[in-house]
Amino acid sequence: MEIFFNLVLLIVGLIGLIKASDVFVDAASSLAIKLRVPKMLIALTIAAFGTCARNGNKSKNNHNDSNRY
Repeated sequence: MEIFFNLVLLIVGLIGLIKASDVFVDAASSLAIKLRVPKMLIALTIAAFGTCARNGNKSKNNHNDSNRY
């Protein structure tokens, strides 16, 4: 029963993550269009943020590890 509950939580979390990312992209795009930013720049900025955001925590951890020596 505990495995089923954890599986349900995993699925709900994934659905929430997908929905939140969709809202983020839509909001960023509409804001940029209102500010008259070119569509290519909007796409490149969102792609850059999406690929670099997950590495932010890793770089902090690596930086702290290099200071120990």
